[in-house]
Amino acid sequence: SREELLDSIKPLISSDTLWKPHALVLAGDYFASKGENVKAAEFYQKVLSIKNLHIDFYSRAQNKLAEVNYD
Repeated sequence: SREELLDSIKPLISSDTLWKPHALVLAGDYFASKGENVKAAEFYQKVLSIKNLHIDFYSRAQNKLAEVNYD
């Protein structure tokens, strides 16, 4: 469920580890799959706000954000 997913990834989202962008994209993908594009966009935007993010991850988050904004 939504609560279970958010509870499971909360420690990763709250940390500054290499897993944070993965957890944020996972959450964004979850909400996008449920048609909750505004919530999905919030998570993708959080990915883009991470400093020193690898360019591939930045591009991936940008593409996903564009997808949910145009649906």
